[in-house]
Amino acid sequence: MTKTRTLVLALCCCALPSLIAAPSIAALGVKNSASYSNPNFQNGAIAQGSLFVVFGSGLGPAQIQYATNFPLPATLSGTSASVTVNGTTLPCVMIYTSDAQIAALLPSATPLGTGTLSVTYNGSPSPTAPIKVTANSPGLFTRNQQGSGPAVVQDANAGYNSFTNPFRPGQTVTFWGTGFGPIAGDDATPPPSGNLPGTDVKALIGGQSATVTYAGRSSFAGVDQINVTIPSGVTGCYVSVGFFVNGVPSNFTSISVASGSNTVCSDPNLFSSTEMQSIASGNPMRLGTARLSQVTASGTVLGLPLKVNYETGESAYQKYDSTTFLNSLTALSDLAVSPGSCAVFQYGAGGFSDPVPATGLDAGSAINASNGTIANPMAKTTTGHYKATFASPNPLGSSTPVLLKPGSTLSLDDGTGGTDVGAFKFSMPQPPAIVWSNKPAPATISRAQDLKINWTGGDPASFVYVLGQSPIDSTGDNGAEFVCVGRNVDGGLTIPAQVLSALPPSSMITQFGFTIPGGVLSVNATTITRATAPGIDVFLAGASTGDAKAAFTFQ
Repeated sequence: MTKTRTLVLALCCCALPSLIAAPSIAALGVKNSASYSNPNFQNGAIAQGSLFVVFGSGLGPAQIQYATNFPLPATLSGTSASVTVNGTTLPCVMIYTSDAQIAALLPSATPLGTGTLSVTYNGSPSPTAPIKVTANSPGLFTRNQQGSGPAVVQDANAGYNSFTNPFRPGQTVTFWGTGFGPIAGDDATPPPSGNLPGTDVKALIGGQSATVTYAGRSSFAGVDQINVTIPSGVTGCYVSVGFFVNGVPSNFTSISVASGSNTVCSDPNLFSSTEMQSIASGNPMRLGTARLSQVTASGTVLGLPLKVNYETGESAYQKYDSTTFLNSLTALSDLAVSPGSCAVFQYGAGGFSDPVPATGLDAGSAINASNGTIANPMAKTTTGHYKATFASPNPLGSSTPVLLKPGSTLSLDDGTGGTDVGAFKFSMPQPPAIVWSNKPAPATISRAQDLKINWTGGDPASFVYVLGQSPIDSTGDNGAEFVCVGRNVDGGLTIPAQVLSALPPSSMITQFGFTIPGGVLSVNATTITRATAPGIDVFLAGASTGDAKAAFTFQ
């Protein structure tokens, strides 16, 4: 149960631009080094004995410097960090330092509770930043080094999982993380082996419980190794993975799983095996995506019934090299979820977007959507990105769909095209209306119980995406969402309580001039159209019709 320092440093760090300045810690700048979870979330605390990162400026030297030997130092190239909780101040163990980012290990002996952290560089201390210390706050390392998308996971031969090296059901594999629990003894020295004491570790893979065979330290301080057996019956490129330590959720990541002799993964709602084989051959991917969504939401505000219609469109055109593609969720973002899986994403203002960089491709000045009677453009926001709101929520106005009418046929075009993407035009069906047949009446939905979702209608040949959002502030701009994907013909799916527990309790938000509960849950019939366009290798266009519940609380 060992791992080289090379892997650990690759997991923990990313090079950032450097400036010379007095030490300063950024707002919300103290995070779990694997998950990057928002410190305001239940899994955003820093666990005893875990690795954490600090973002800011003037924190260390211009060139990144690493600790290379045991015992690991309390001061590295002039940088040190200390934590004070409940009147006790302890030095942290340094892992690496640079101007804009440092990584350190929180001593296992740190008291539990809320305190402060300070970084000192060349004798000059920073203003303190808040820190919450818990016993368990698990994070899983991911290929993008920012806590989302494909996980860093290996097989028994140390081969890394990827779209082009999928694992198999029944295979026992190794995930890498931090924050699974403290150890006894000195965190600066080689850690003890064996399962961490006092920790109950559970795993959810592809919506199924998975057997954990080991959960303890690796050979590197603060880095946890978790061996898990992939359940039978799960396949896909974005099979969701979440861990729960004494009930505290990790960030949700994904792995690629294939059955039989398949050498690449595939998903019926996402990428085909042929497309993944092209990536395996080292070819780039020029990807086009379009998302057209119509949702009718109902709820209660001040005791009065609320029903609104909301219609949006978004389209993106991006180029990935083969290596970058393996690390990404692409422009599909939070919809990159394999059927049968449930994933959880934390979002900020503007929603969640994949942090892996891609080259935008120009497809012209606008992307036009039409239902034969009404035409609306999606305006260019940046090169390769187009967006529009076709109908905004208005509790005093009509709830009749404006552009995206259930059961209609839509067309999408880019006019005369752009410098990278030529002119295209294609038709795509808007699914028939879907009815959430067991929509709950209560004003609260428990995060501690499984939630069964049943539906009728929609497109029998396609998929249903169930999305739930729970904000943590009054603006509604910050929060977490889950995405579960099922087949329409199944008529329902169950959202595990573990997935719901990864959401924060919903805050009250201000909307329509009212202060209302911020929870939203929608059931969306989604039809996928595989289109073609000059200059694009793969074009995935999805149109969805949704039935939603709004103005309630996840509690």
